[in-house]
Amino acid sequence: MKQLNKLFSSFYSEFTRIFSFLNYDDITLMNDIQNKINNHLQNVLSVCLIEFSSLDKLKIFLQDVNNKQQVNYQLRDEQQTVKSIAASKKRFVSSLTSASALTTSYVQLTTFFTLESE
Repeated sequence: MKQLNKLFSSFYSEFTRIFSFLNYDDITLMNDIQNKINNHLQNVLSVCLIEFSSLDKLKIFLQDVNNKQQVNYQLRDEQQTVKSIAASKKRFVSSLTSASALTTSYVQLTTFFTLESE
């Protein structure tokens, strides 16, 4: 069992459901969960160097980090969407400018040929 791309809350629910049948102490569960969480959370734990005194404290910490990570992903996605919309708008305005120039040229040519035929 690994967290992979699941939200920590979903992973933790499944983890506690499975391990509730075993009589493991908190230290064993804490060690086990640290080996099963995704790479990002493992990296955060290795950098922060916090010694957690209970499984609940570890769970709260990991949940908080995971929530912040999700917010960062959402912000990144929103920024990419805004950039994509801006690029689309720029292409659209450019195409309108080109169409406007073609329309002006067409009107000028039509006017020229109309004057020539009179």
